[in-house]
Amino acid sequence: MGFLSSLLGPWGGVAAADAAQAGGFCQAEFPGMWQRFVDHVVDTAYNKTCTAEADPQPPELPPLRVPAAKRLVAVGDLHGDMDKALRAFKLAGLVDEKGVWSGGDTVCVQVGDILDRGDQEIKLLFM
Repeated sequence: MGFLSSLLGPWGGVAAADAAQAGGFCQAEFPGMWQRFVDHVVDTAYNKTCTAEADPQPPELPPLRVPAAKRLVAVGDLHGDMDKALRAFKLAGLVDEKGVWSGGDTVCVQVGDILDRGDQEIKLLFM
């Protein structure tokens, strides 16, 4: 396997059974494609010209406004740990002993990490 192929791995997430075909593409086609791209970038920079059309102006978006919450609770770094999250929610008065929302119109925001350590990330997202 060539250096370029070893960096790219199977092209486009191709299954292991198709790795030989993908490796062939990486070895046979990609270097030429890459060289043409680099040549174009260098030529454009050297000549100070760009043949690409400018992006049209994006439409102006309305300002995002949300009504102010009567009560806002911020919880940070849940790390996929449902038990600790429920304890924090109970402490803040957001859920009852059964884990059912009891916070009324309180808004709870999660800041920091939520999906990087525990085993219950998806359950936390749907809570």
